[in-house]
Amino acid sequence: MTTRLKRLALAPLLFSTLLVPTHAGAQDGEIAFPPIGSGRWEGVVLASGYLSSDGVRRDGSFNTSVTDVIDDTEITLDFVVGDNGQVTSGRMRVDLTWFVESVGTAPVTFEPYRVVSDHHQTGSLAISGNAKELVAAGTLTHQSNTVSDGVFVEEVSGTRIGEIKWGFQVLEANCVLVTGAPVWAAGASVMNEARHPPGTSEDPPYTYSNRLAVHLMAWPADDDVFEDPEGIKEALEQITLAADGIRLREYPEAIHLLELVQAWNALKAELAGLEECQATVLGWVPQSEESWLVDLLQQGLIKALDNPDDYKASDFIDFWVVGLSEGALDNALSVRFLNAFYNKLDEAIADGDTDSIYDILSFAAAYNFSVLYSQAMAAFQGASE
Repeated sequence: MTTRLKRLALAPLLFSTLLVPTHAGAQDGEIAFPPIGSGRWEGVVLASGYLSSDGVRRDGSFNTSVTDVIDDTEITLDFVVGDNGQVTSGRMRVDLTWFVESVGTAPVTFEPYRVVSDHHQTGSLAISGNAKELVAAGTLTHQSNTVSDGVFVEEVSGTRIGEIKWGFQVLEANCVLVTGAPVWAAGASVMNEARHPPGTSEDPPYTYSNRLAVHLMAWPADDDVFEDPEGIKEALEQITLAADGIRLREYPEAIHLLELVQAWNALKAELAGLEECQATVLGWVPQSEESWLVDLLQQGLIKALDNPDDYKASDFIDFWVVGLSEGALDNALSVRFLNAFYNKLDEAIADGDTDSIYDILSFAAAYNFSVLYSQAMAAFQGASE
């Protein structure tokens, strides 16, 4: 127990010693690839998560729909950047799969229904533009299969060719690594929903929850850019693996979030030694208050908070520490965490779980949550008598 209390008290100090990203000021706030970024680039678009909507109509009938991006989705890209920062050529290879399920009751008749469909888009898109608007455009083959109440619906199933355009914007750079996000989309695809901010919103009579996560990562493809290309590439691979550890797990653990933070800082340590990274980088300015790293960490935190029964109070403390260390705890998440701790305290009291009560007491003391501390202290003293 004492170890837990010391760990909580020291956590903010320990995490403050981690490397933090450095950004050089840009001329006139222009978004651009770093000057060392001309030449060949390669990268990935990481896509995962779900989108849901729930609603009750005036007559009492209802509909619930969930859209999931399937784990075997793979999107890769390579492109060439000219000296002026414009993409001269490039391709994005797409293998994107998502699954939609809707259940509910029909208006008036209240007949129950269940509609399930799977979608698979494949093909190659041409890349153009620049860091402010990196555009992937072309045609993709779209295969879909729809089943309604167990009956295959031929009219809305089959294979078709569709025009697709996706617009991405570079949001951050760490010397020779850039990350971005979708800002607009055209054509039939789940990417249309991914450009909306994550979170839950209400538009009566429906409630929408967007947990789709789409991130673009790109880095120079020429080995001669790096003094130690293998070290850089290994660090990039570790970041991708760690990101997958959060995106693809239904129930991530705090260690998976910490692995991403450690991989990110390992890459920054590699980049810090590059000669190119010591020079002043003009033409770059970070554009987003919410970084790629923060967004992915929040996805992991949300997954845990959505499934509180699968975690102990100590697990939530570990999640809190990692999230706090990287600035991933916004107001909404902080409130959800506090609610989770209050619920875990009630459970611990009911179960006579002294260890969990002490964990919560230690957490409340370390972060000065006085009401939670008082309740946990009263419960701990009562359990100790």
